[in-house]
Amino acid sequence: MFKRKIISQILVGTGLVLFSSIGYTNSLKNVLVQSLVSDPILKEADAELGAAKDRVEQAKGGHYPVVSLTGSKILSQYHKDQSDYKDRKIVPGVRGSINLYAFGAIEKEVEKNKENEKYYNFKYYESREELAYTISELYLNALLAKERIDVGQRNLQRHNEILADIGNIVINDEGRESEYAQAEARAILVEQEINDYQRDMYQNLTQLASYSGSQITEKDLEDPFSKLSVEAMYKNYSAKDSKLTATYQAQMAELETNMKDHELSKLKKLPKVDLTATVTTEDREAGINVNWDVFNHTSSYEVREKANLIASSKERLDRVERNLRETTNLAQLDIKRNTIQLKTIKKQIEASTRVIEFYRLQFDLARKTLIELLNAHSELFNVEMAQVNTQGALRKAKLDYLRSQGSLAEWAGFPKNARK
Repeated sequence: MFKRKIISQILVGTGLVLFSSIGYTNSLKNVLVQSLVSDPILKEADAELGAAKDRVEQAKGGHYPVVSLTGSKILSQYHKDQSDYKDRKIVPGVRGSINLYAFGAIEKEVEKNKENEKYYNFKYYESREELAYTISELYLNALLAKERIDVGQRNLQRHNEILADIGNIVINDEGRESEYAQAEARAILVEQEINDYQRDMYQNLTQLASYSGSQITEKDLEDPFSKLSVEAMYKNYSAKDSKLTATYQAQMAELETNMKDHELSKLKKLPKVDLTATVTTEDREAGINVNWDVFNHTSSYEVREKANLIASSKERLDRVERNLRETTNLAQLDIKRNTIQLKTIKKQIEASTRVIEFYRLQFDLARKTLIELLNAHSELFNVEMAQVNTQGALRKAKLDYLRSQGSLAEWAGFPKNARK
């Protein structure tokens, strides 16, 4: 055992050295690997699963005997017949009881708690998927802001080039200072937009660091789905049936739990037969104890409550199935639409670039005004920004699809429905 431990430590240490030697990048998969192990959300889900397992054992305890140590001492007594008076000393003893028959109530409670254990087991994986989605969304938002900054900086560079050219002209022609002021005002607006994108990026990076436990920089951001084609995603990460996802399975387990609980509430209204025995230093006593509530207002409404919970669970199950189906369909539609849109935008960028080249030549020949040239630059900027936004929307659609299939953690490298 000791040798195994030493070998294990050596292997782990060697792995860390190799890992550091090849370099570490905070790609989305790496962030998820760090976060989907010890996050408080998952620890809470794991603790709830542990509690559910304990409740199963508690229910099984109904078949086991209960043994108690007792001790009694009479503090005050009065009897008309003097022979009924008892000694006031402390009388120690042992009391035991075991259920003989409960019309299946104990077994039904065990079944109910086993279904409840399934619920929390699937809830763990559902929580992991939701956590992965939250982290991934922050990452993609930060990446989108970074790409917007890049577009803004290219636009600013083009404006600065125009300012430099007009600046040289103004030296020899003061009448064109107004044109310089116009170009400068446009450049300042571009700088303001860049500042807004930088604020968005750093806000998302700060939130992301709270999940990963390490600081992620702008340089670490990269397209996590660049090597994941749509065809490969559909082939490798599509659930054969939406009813196999953790979200659906958790809701199904909740329905089964409520159904078992409803049956249990009915069985609890039936007689319960226990064998009881008491042994003290002075007495020995054994007997059969029958307990049957022939009228219990509370238990009657408890049965009705459980029936309503079943109806509620069925509606939630239908809603979960519908939401999963809708999310999948919308994600596939967005993937298709954004893929087509990117091809169109690429053509628009090429056309806008040529327009700027023509306008620049015509501006130098005084056949186009500065406003027309600046507007052409703005049009190119808008098309480039549309390309970035569409790329971001395509990545978001892929993320939504993986989530709808319950495959986001699997894509990150975690075995399906297993803890890593």
